[in-house]
Amino acid sequence: MGSDTSVFVSYRRDDSKHAAGRLGERLGERFQLFMDIDSIRPGTDFTAVVRDAVDRADVVLAVIGKDWLFASSESGARRLDEPHDWVSLEVGTALKDGTPVIPVLVDGARMPDRGELPASLTDLASRQAISLDHESFAADCTRLIETIEGLVGSQESPDVDLWADPDYPTARSALLQGQWAKAAEGLERVLRRHPRHPQVQDQLAEARRRQNLADLDRRARDAAAEGRWGVAVEALEAIEALQPSNDVAERLAEARRQQQVRSLQQDVRALAQLGDWAAVIAADSELTSLDPRSTDFEGLATRAREQLFEDGLEADYRRGLQQLDAGEWEAGETTFAALLARRPDYRDCLELLDVARRRGAAPEPEQPEQPEQPEDPVEIDTGPIAVLVAPAPELVPTTVEEPVEDTVDTPVEPVRLPPPPPPPPRHVEEPRPDAPPPGGRRRSPWLWVGAAGAAVVLVGAVIAGVTLAGNDGKDDDRTADGSAGPTPGPSSGPSSDVPVDSPPPATGSELVAVPALAADPAIGTIAMASRTTGVQIDHLADVEEYGAGDAARSAP
Repeated sequence: MGSDTSVFVSYRRDDSKHAAGRLGERLGERFQLFMDIDSIRPGTDFTAVVRDAVDRADVVLAVIGKDWLFASSESGARRLDEPHDWVSLEVGTALKDGTPVIPVLVDGARMPDRGELPASLTDLASRQAISLDHESFAADCTRLIETIEGLVGSQESPDVDLWADPDYPTARSALLQGQWAKAAEGLERVLRRHPRHPQVQDQLAEARRRQNLADLDRRARDAAAEGRWGVAVEALEAIEALQPSNDVAERLAEARRQQQVRSLQQDVRALAQLGDWAAVIAADSELTSLDPRSTDFEGLATRAREQLFEDGLEADYRRGLQQLDAGEWEAGETTFAALLARRPDYRDCLELLDVARRRGAAPEPEQPEQPEQPEDPVEIDTGPIAVLVAPAPELVPTTVEEPVEDTVDTPVEPVRLPPPPPPPPRHVEEPRPDAPPPGGRRRSPWLWVGAAGAAVVLVGAVIAGVTLAGNDGKDDDRTADGSAGPTPGPSSGPSSDVPVDSPPPATGSELVAVPALAADPAIGTIAMASRTTGVQIDHLADVEEYGAGDAARSAP
């Protein structure tokens, strides 16, 4: 006995729930206990399960509280009198099948009289009751356990010929042929006539187990065919608990995988509706690992990648604008260059990249202001001698005094050269900062100043040479005794005592030529000196005019 004894506890929840709970804890340590709440799976037929449990129970305990007898339903009728009252059904089935029933009185309840009970429960009044009090609960439980064990031991069924029972041969044949429902139905009838027969109990339990397995297997297959993988998993788990096998384990693993695939597919749809594209990608990756055929479910993973790419472009574009607004030209150039590498025609990134490059280019150091460069030298043809004359700074007017013969009393005005005109304004194009100087090297401004000074000296030397040449001619006209001769002049000119109009003074850019002062070509080298330097002239030709261009004038 002990753990092999099955005890069924019948109670009314709103009458003795707490007492029945404490009692069940103690009885569960010694017996196979059945209580409706803990033993019935959700979704099963409550009536069938209760009847089956009562049929297999060795003892039925009817827990009776103060409201057990007169508890009423919502209609106001006594619940014991209703045909579908569970307490009446449980206790009545046990009394009908001959299963021992022990009344258990709790919370000071009394034993009901036969006249207070419905017809199906009248035999309960003749059963010996046991009281459970709060103060003596442990001792009362011990006494109840001893009563159950003694009652079960005295109720052992004697050996009977089962084949003499009218229902047993048919039930046994159905059991052997796998007709589980038919076998269970016949064995239930046999067990009512032989409630304590162990062979009938075992065969009925096997028939019910096989029938339950068949029902679960059919349910699992139908659910899998319809794609209801949650139902299939539940049915296969129940089958594995009743009769584990490799086939059931494989079917259960596949059902669980399909259930997870279906769950992930629902997640991908829901996340796509929420716009959580990163989560869509993650769910699709997990979905692909479970079922490669479900990759990119409904194209949502592709859509998520495209949207993430667009969001990345938009975020980088905004960041680039912020960098330009903050004057971070180099960072902005990097950002927009990366954007164009990812999409060459994205918005106005090309224009913004050009702005970042131009504004971010480091300015070249400022060049010192260059002095105005003189114009290129101008070649002036003066006959045998060619003189290069360049614009020069203003010179101090040079006075060339013509020597006068001793016999002339009238003073001769010195020839003064006019000051040179200022050089015309010259437009100098500003060199670009990024352009190299002509010739690859800048010319020093002092080079031009030196060239101008050399040109001035050269012009001054020419003028001085002309003057000296004239003087030399006059010296040649003097008489042998040293007196001055007549002043040469034109063939039909006036006498030497008539004053000659002096030409205007020459400047550094004009060449003075006076025929009257002309001399024979010099023989050898004539050296002329100025304040700073000198030049050498091998030959001096006659000078017919002075000045240049429109300003040229004939000598007087």
